[in-house]
Amino acid sequence: MKYILSLLALLVFTKGQANTPFDVIPFEMINGHITVDISINDSEPLHFVFDTGAGTNLLSESTAERLGLDLGGNTNIQGASGSSSMKLARNERFTFGETLFKRQDFAVMDISHLGEEDAPIDGVLGASILMRFVVEIDYDKSEIRLYKTIKDFETTGYSEYGYSLSPYRIPVIEATMELDNGKKLTGRYFVDTGAALSIMVNSNLVKDEALLENMGEHYPIISTSLSNSETDQISIMPKFNLFDQSFENFEVRLSQATQGVNSFDGFHGIIGIYLLQRFNTVFDYKNEAVYVKPNSNYDQPFSRNYSGLQVRKTNGHYRVIGVAKNSAADLANLKEGDIIERLDGKSFQTRDDFSDYFQNNSGKITVELRRNGQKLKLPLRPKPTIN
Repeated sequence: MKYILSLLALLVFTKGQANTPFDVIPFEMINGHITVDISINDSEPLHFVFDTGAGTNLLSESTAERLGLDLGGNTNIQGASGSSSMKLARNERFTFGETLFKRQDFAVMDISHLGEEDAPIDGVLGASILMRFVVEIDYDKSEIRLYKTIKDFETTGYSEYGYSLSPYRIPVIEATMELDNGKKLTGRYFVDTGAALSIMVNSNLVKDEALLENMGEHYPIISTSLSNSETDQISIMPKFNLFDQSFENFEVRLSQATQGVNSFDGFHGIIGIYLLQRFNTVFDYKNEAVYVKPNSNYDQPFSRNYSGLQVRKTNGHYRVIGVAKNSAADLANLKEGDIIERLDGKSFQTRDDFSDYFQNNSGKITVELRRNGQKLKLPLRPKPTIN
């Protein structure tokens, strides 16, 4: 009897340990990025993007200078639109949650385009953590959880899918787009939580399948990558099948890249955060498996551009860097270079909040702006930039 009771106690204890993470790290979603705090060499908290698309640690030039890091050597980083050569900060250590990572290299470059003045980004982390731990991203609780092995995580209720980490230590998974004519295009996509978009379609596929013509309406958008900027096109995806789930009629980017990952043969594109955040996800790099479960974001409508504006925050206000033809902003006579100060008397902390205001208000919006030193108030009536 004593032996049986001891065994029962052991079983209860073992069950209590199941699904207990090694470490838990809170995160915030800011402008389409999973943002976490880390410390490099016992520094003050630094704001990093957690990015499954980052095969290498990245650190901003200004942060490296502020921390007084020694830079030496060079490395080439392959970005979405091309490769870049950059200096290295070698053999540093950083703390992620309560976990210490030693002998870490950081490629140092200008990554100011990833953040904004109210939400600067100091760097990007991905593979260095994902290669060492099984990583759960819980969007419902805004937590990243680290496990030593997949046996430490209870996978009941999750669906498992295989992927490949070749050639860049970035997960590559198969998915299928379906066009209005019924044609199905199945191909390989990079799984990239650092991409603030739903889908980026590879430029070769755009050309080979004449997607600009076959997908109908589209408008230009400036895309900034690690190496350069390019003008892509936004269109509407009729249907996309991912993780045995179907998503319909949402905005996607059609790449016009001539170099870099977005132009590589053998890949159909990138799956970004606006799709991925609809699933709580567990990445097991050792076994090249991902476990997914739909979460509270699953049925949320996709964000759509109801203004036709592309903006960048400068000195507390939003500078217009693009206006789509025949959009709400174009009809309201907004121009590139305009500085938008308020919408209906309201200011906005993040670019996401600014964009959502147009989507969530169907009536007339008063846009308060400055143009060449002159203050203007223009009435704008939101409407989908693409129907």
